[in-house]
Amino acid sequence: MFGHLRPVSRRRGKRTAGNARFAPADWAAYRAHYCAGCHALHEFGGRPLSLLTNYEQTFLLVVASLVVPEHDQSEARPCTALPWRRVGVRPLPGPVREGVSALTVALAAAKLRDDQIDASPSSSVLVPKDDAPATGIGTRTAEGTPTPDARGKLHHRLARWALEKHRARAEEVLTEIGFPYALLWETPIAQWRAEQDAHATLHSLEAPTRALSREVFGQLARWSRDPARLDAPLRRLGEAMGAVVYLLDALVDRPRDRRSGAFNALAATGTEDGIGARRLIGHLTDAEAALQEVAALGGERDDLAAAHTILQQVAERAQREWGESTIADLPPSLSAEAGVCDGCDCDCCPCCDCNPFDLCDGPRFGGCDGCCEACYCCDGCCCSRKDGESK
Repeated sequence: MFGHLRPVSRRRGKRTAGNARFAPADWAAYRAHYCAGCHALHEFGGRPLSLLTNYEQTFLLVVASLVVPEHDQSEARPCTALPWRRVGVRPLPGPVREGVSALTVALAAAKLRDDQIDASPSSSVLVPKDDAPATGIGTRTAEGTPTPDARGKLHHRLARWALEKHRARAEEVLTEIGFPYALLWETPIAQWRAEQDAHATLHSLEAPTRALSREVFGQLARWSRDPARLDAPLRRLGEAMGAVVYLLDALVDRPRDRRSGAFNALAATGTEDGIGARRLIGHLTDAEAALQEVAALGGERDDLAAAHTILQQVAERAQREWGESTIADLPPSLSAEAGVCDGCDCDCCPCCDCNPFDLCDGPRFGGCDGCCEACYCCDGCCCSRKDGESK
């Protein structure tokens, strides 16, 4: 499930359908976070590990910049792949650098384990014998027949072997900082069990990914300025993003899964396009609301626009995949016309009459007129739309 939060760069955005594009400063900030993750992995385990740098990790780092203290401005450093080239890197505090690297390594190892379960119908070591069906583990086909062992090829076995020693260190680091490593490592098994349920729903199928993502984003609270207040909104953001990634993965893979007979959550539950689309957009709206709350409580909003643009682009991608006839109009908070706060002196919260994301009508607040009791805004907020028109 890696790669679904891939951004559309400014250059690619000019040739791609959709209106959500990064402002120059936001794109530079995003790239600096991407390079920061790469440098952190290089420090954690050398150049080979830097190849694990991914877009989901980068989104996590963008969110971290909203809540983690001592997050300095970008600085030029040698690229890990092309040392003669200088790239912008957003420095990370030591605990965050090591912790996010450990999470990335452990998640990559868990993904390989999930692939092994999918592709190894003859294996009996990954799933307890009491759970394994007669057709063997990892079948995941609509008819219960084994899928081709395409993912058990040499390069996958080599990848698992190469990651093993780093996974052991990642487990040690995550255990030391209080992250529930057992939940992470057992998520592929939990997902397999959920997919064996003949009465599975989208909610039950999303559950393992939601639970893991909730813990990953919740970890940021431990490194934040105000763990007690930020823990709940960060976990809500993580849970929503876990559901988004799971549903988007099912949507994108649906044609391939149909051809191969592999398990697909949308097909297995008989979910109609309209229902699936509304569910995905609902999760994205929940994520946007939680993101706004995180930024308000964290006190740092410089990179909020970059995170917001990612959510907009995911919504537009879903609209393209499902078709505009299914998702006719995006919610205001996910449309490209939503603005950003630039140079505000106040602490704009997610429910304010100057709020450019229109989240007062979202699921968290249920509508309000002007500022409500949950608001931290002061008078004279200078929020504006991207087109320069006042809200």
